[in-house]
Amino acid sequence: MSLFVDVALPGIWWNDLTYCTERPIDPGCRVVVPLRKTERVGFVVSMADRPPEGEAREIEAVLDNVPPLGPELWELAKWASTSYLCSLGRVLKLMSPAALMRGEPVSAFIQVAPKATRGKLAFCYVPRDAVRWGQYVELLEKTEGNALVLFPEQVQAHLFWKALPAELKEKGLLWPAGGGKKAWEAWLSVRLREVSLVVGSPAATFAPFPSLDLIAIDDECSGAHAWQMAPYFNSRHIVAKRADLTGASLVLGGRMPSSAVYARHSPPPPKFSKRKVRLVSIQRAHLFDHPGIADALPINQLLIQRTLEEVRAKRTVLWVLDRKGYAMEAFCEECGWSFFCPKCGAAMRLSGEGEQLRCPLCGEKLALPDFCPRCRSSLILGRRPGLDILFHTANALLGEDHPTFLWHKELQGRRKLTEMLSALEDGGLVVGSRLVLSLLDVHRVSLIGWMNADAEASRPSYDAKFQAFRMIWDSCWRGIKPDEREIIVQSRIPGRGWQRGLVRGWKVFWDDELKERRELSLPPYVYLVEISLPRGRKKELEVALKKAALTVYDPEADKDILWVKVERLCHLQEVLRPFMHIGQSGNGFPKIEIWRE
Repeated sequence: MSLFVDVALPGIWWNDLTYCTERPIDPGCRVVVPLRKTERVGFVVSMADRPPEGEAREIEAVLDNVPPLGPELWELAKWASTSYLCSLGRVLKLMSPAALMRGEPVSAFIQVAPKATRGKLAFCYVPRDAVRWGQYVELLEKTEGNALVLFPEQVQAHLFWKALPAELKEKGLLWPAGGGKKAWEAWLSVRLREVSLVVGSPAATFAPFPSLDLIAIDDECSGAHAWQMAPYFNSRHIVAKRADLTGASLVLGGRMPSSAVYARHSPPPPKFSKRKVRLVSIQRAHLFDHPGIADALPINQLLIQRTLEEVRAKRTVLWVLDRKGYAMEAFCEECGWSFFCPKCGAAMRLSGEGEQLRCPLCGEKLALPDFCPRCRSSLILGRRPGLDILFHTANALLGEDHPTFLWHKELQGRRKLTEMLSALEDGGLVVGSRLVLSLLDVHRVSLIGWMNADAEASRPSYDAKFQAFRMIWDSCWRGIKPDEREIIVQSRIPGRGWQRGLVRGWKVFWDDELKERRELSLPPYVYLVEISLPRGRKKELEVALKKAALTVYDPEADKDILWVKVERLCHLQEVLRPFMHIGQSGNGFPKIEIWRE
């Protein structure tokens, strides 16, 4: 008699597919099944209660006698599927190395007896990296079992690994950042208990330890812990659940806590120097005009003076402005016409010495027209000067005696970095976007100038003030010899609002910020979910959401996006379920991103 099993496949759809088999198969085992005209590797979820309505196709091969991921990761996958509103099959694919999803054979998983006692939750919010990392090392030296230490970026994981004592390195490995053969070898080593310590970036979140005794996650509030592809996992959220499932001790660390951790646990803040940050006014700055730009570039006299002093003393200075290009907007001075991208509709920036229009979202490039398309005026100017103009201004201030560099994502590369660091041995100025802060990990910087703190905090997102505060706070303490570093922040309202915390500490910032978020019902007190829909399905989902009495927002009427505010994700999950059935493949599936903090 034929039996039936439900199989999770690595697709976007939520429902499992039912196949027939000749014998029972344990949940979590891999099978090869037909799907349309192809073959896929999937995971058995359970024996089906009843046969499907239509004809069930047969399983083509059973790849495992016992589940290859082990009971903890299997339970974690089911939890993540619900917590991130995505299919179980997709979670299992992201959790598994590519070779496992190709059907590569593996030995039986080593079973471990459950712990008799549960681990503890501890906090390590120490601003200086070297001191904080030293506390992690002390914990690792006391841990007899398996340990996982995660960092938001691979460069930080590598620096921590290099600083580990030899006896810890001997029993551990640095998890590779990418996939391929190295990731597969690392996965097998951990699974077979050949190592008891893993240090890595978010790529190591699902390292397949048979058991865990200690999990430490550094800089837990960093946005880099959020995966950049759907379903947008957050490493801290995932490993906290792993600690709960395995009974491991969990250490949350960093230069400051995330909103969710502070709201729930209120960890005590450390003492720090109140003279670290100097807040200066843009209103009293020198204004540097540039041809073709309507707005002047303001630079405070104190920042100019301190930059020249540091560079002449053969030290390195960073100027941070998160506006790539020549200017943030191109417009006609005569009629006010602004130029928008013909593909995605975003406001286009001036780039290429002011002779080109570039879309910041999709990258579309157009030549700057000679005349305004509306009034035919030739008076086309730029607003809000960008990095290119700041770089030209910095060059003019420093002259030829000291090197000046421009540094942002499009200019990065190992060889360019090596050349720049070599040139900075005798001091210089680096002008860049927020990514320029990564230089702090590999080079000593004595002064950082934030050119426009107000712009960083005015982005159209509920957590804009946190993102601005965190970047400036991190710049105080990150990397090499932070105690010798000075921070100068330009602002129109220096020392007011969210900037109070830059002088008085992150406790002051979070107390003010969370009070406002609680009043407005924003994360971490509720979930805010963005749903991007296939064209033509927005109204249908909006009606279904409102029928379920959920709070729905339409942020942009001309785009297929909805925001939903919800206290329990299970309510939203039931509304979305019909839209995520495999039968909707022809209509396309919504893309879901959840903001929790």
